[in-house]
Amino acid sequence: MPEVPSTDLFVAEREITRVLYRYAQGVDRRRFAQIAACYWDDGSDNRVDGSIAQYIAWLVEVLPNVATSTHQYTNVLIDVDLSADVATAHSEAYCLNVSVFADPVANGAARLTTVLRYLDEWQRRDSEWRIFQRVVVRDWAHED
Repeated sequence: MPEVPSTDLFVAEREITRVLYRYAQGVDRRRFAQIAACYWDDGSDNRVDGSIAQYIAWLVEVLPNVATSTHQYTNVLIDVDLSADVATAHSEAYCLNVSVFADPVANGAARLTTVLRYLDEWQRRDSEWRIFQRVVVRDWAHED
């Protein structure tokens, strides 16, 4: 098996990182089509038991309870495999999320600060990287 040029790996990592950024921007700006475009239609996200369309529908339902939010990535580790017919990658992205609730009385708090890890399996199809499977791990959270 020939060695993959390091520039190809660098480009793949950069393309994946940009999808992570587009996802965070989409959630924070409530751009649901942008969020959906980060996933393959046949993919999954562990926050719902169902399809990506069901995940997006869930976001449409819950995000109006949040007046504003920010997702800030810290460490992002990406391992890319370009040797197969369908290129794949695995990533672990640490994320600090702060959400300010629209109705603090109804939510029992004004703000939620959460440290998350996105454990993603990626696939490149037709020269485009998207999330195939996402598992979100909530390491800790604080409400005030």
